[in-house]
Amino acid sequence: MNRAPHMTFIVRIWWVEAPEASAPLGGPRHWYGRVEHIESGQSAAFRDLSALMTFIEEQGGLQLGCEEKER
Repeated sequence: MNRAPHMTFIVRIWWVEAPEASAPLGGPRHWYGRVEHIESGQSAAFRDLSALMTFIEEQGGLQLGCEEKER
């Protein structure tokens, strides 16, 4: 696969509190995110970093797992 010399992504991350009236500051907090690959227009929602990295790998034809970290 012929890859572009760079890729551009917009990543948005925010906290959401579960509604629990009995808790003084609301319920447990969970983070959510959305990522968009600018060049292709593809986007995805995610709830953990592994899902974010999977999307980036798929868009770029990359494999950023253990192989890259060992170099």
